[in-house]
Amino acid sequence: MQIDTVPTDDFFTEYITQEAKDFDATYFAWQGTAFPVSSVESIYYPVDSGQNYSGITDESLGEDFLAANAELDPEARVELANEIDKKLINLAGTIPLFFEPYAWAVKDGLVNYGPSQFEYGSVQWQNVGWAAE
Repeated sequence: MQIDTVPTDDFFTEYITQEAKDFDATYFAWQGTAFPVSSVESIYYPVDSGQNYSGITDESLGEDFLAANAELDPEARVELANEIDKKLINLAGTIPLFFEPYAWAVKDGLVNYGPSQFEYGSVQWQNVGWAAE
């Protein structure tokens, strides 16, 4: 393995997002959101989206993401997302290099809010609040 150190200011503009895609593997992370299906779409579809740095896709993902993002039933949306995941795994365009531990800090007394990497849509905002004193 050869590690190429590049200037921070040029990292994305000169090495990742350029047409040449001058890397074999790279390290960075996307910020997660409360809407995981819609927030990852541009990472994998379409092939020329601003965030599909691998340049790999499956054309059927367009319809899959459209259906999953339009689904209002949480359980049905999870099923659709699982089908998308199966296609993404077969593409192997993005391979996690390590597990991200998600460390959070909150003020004393805030309850029902924190890390949830193993749970889909786990923050139930109606339950987040301050503990009674």
